Amino acid sequence: MHFRSWFCLIFLAALFVGCSSDDDPLPESPSLSDLNFRVIGEDLQNIYQFNYDIDPAKQETINLTQENMVNRGYLILRQVDELLSFYSFSSGQFSAVLRDAATGESRLVENFYAANPERSVTWGINSQEQIFMGYLSQGLPRNLGVRTIDIATGEARDKIHVLDVNRVFGPLYFENRLILTYLDSSAEFNVAIVDTQQEEVQLFLNYGEAIPCVFTDDQGNIVVLADMGDGQFDYFTYDAQSLELIETRSFSLNEFFGPGSVPVKLIDDKLFFRDQYVQPSPVVFGPGIYDFANGAESGIDMITISQQVSSGLGTIVNITDFDFQNGFFLVSYSNLSPIGDPEGGVLIISEDSVVMEHIRLDFSPTLLVH
Repeated sequence: MHFRSWFCLIFLAALFVGCSSDDDPLPESPSLSDLNFRVIGEDLQNIYQFNYDIDPAKQETINLTQENMVNRGYLILRQVDELLSFYSFSSGQFSAVLRDAATGESRLVENFYAANPERSVTWGINSQEQIFMGYLSQGLPRNLGVRTIDIATGEARDKIHVLDVNRVFGPLYFENRLILTYLDSSAEFNVAIVDTQQEEVQLFLNYGEAIPCVFTDDQGNIVVLADMGDGQFDYFTYDAQSLELIETRSFSLNEFFGPGSVPVKLIDDKLFFRDQYVQPSPVVFGPGIYDFANGAESGIDMITISQQVSSGLGTIVNITDFDFQNGFFLVSYSNLSPIGDPEGGVLIISEDSVVMEHIRLDFSPTLLVH
């Protein structure tokens, strides 16, 4: 009897250890303590940056108008990594305030480009060292050129990259690559990838009637997502340095992204995108997810959440931006205060549509720093 008791104990212990070692470890649940994000917004007089931390004592709001001379009437805000660039136009000259959203370092680049009747400026984007101004030449055919301005020296160079262009769309800058999307005179969509160090086009891609949008994935590759029509998409992945085609895949998604650079993320083989809601709807858009592993499309219940927030505030809220970070959706909104000043906030939402935190702000958010 004594021998059998010890044998049973040893057998049960071995069974427990074996089962424990065979089981896969459970994935860690996302934690709010891992979140650290920044928000750009405005009221009637100023531009602001809000820095979030799980500890409310470490949260801060910075007046960028007072600290960095960012005027409320800026033309456009560009983001490359943590670098925020506020472009402005005055007295026939373009200027920009460049601000590192993480460190707070900033510099003003004044009058770096003068308006010229012989060319039509279409966009501006920049790195830490250079500003790139895209323009179309006047007359026919219209050619797409880029003026490159060295921020340190002010030296400028012009280069025509694409001939016979009908229309251009938002550019993407990534690791010395300038990705240009345009429609040519034959009404065909194209993508040109420019090496900004050599100032030469390294790759031309023609998509015909398919509408291409561009972004970068979580592995640092360049992605072209071509809308083939009727909800069919072709997905092309290119190595950012060699520009070799790494992967092609096709999938179905009832969504329209539009041409050019888009705020899309690929994380763990899931596509996070701006899901445009069918109108009329109290919400214009919300976060959408496409899982390549099982082909499933999903999202969060943004309509119910926005109605709950509106009910709590006693006023209608408008969704302004969203991002996905560390397992949570960040959704910014704006609303009018009782005295008519723009206000807003940020909702931290789990993937199962639970609002984990509601952050109220004294200004209207316009951009979540992605």
